[in-house]
Amino acid sequence: MSDMLEKGREILSQQSFSLLLGTKLQAFEAGSAELSLEIRDDLKQNNGFAHGGVVSYLADNCITFAGASVLAKTA
Repeated sequence: MSDMLEKGREILSQQSFSLLLGTKLQAFEAGSAELSLEIRDDLKQNNGFAHGGVVSYLADNCITFAGASVLAKTA
């Protein structure tokens, strides 16, 4: 496992909402992040699809990880 992925997982483990959802950081490198989570029944809307809030959370957190991975190098 890369140092970057290990550090990313450490950061994710400090996010209580991410822990609540059961999020896992699958890949993390400069400019890129991949998060996953099991779509359980309690994360679905009434028609059985993943709730939009869950989908937007994944997109938002991926963007945050990916952006921070390159912005931190210039700061």
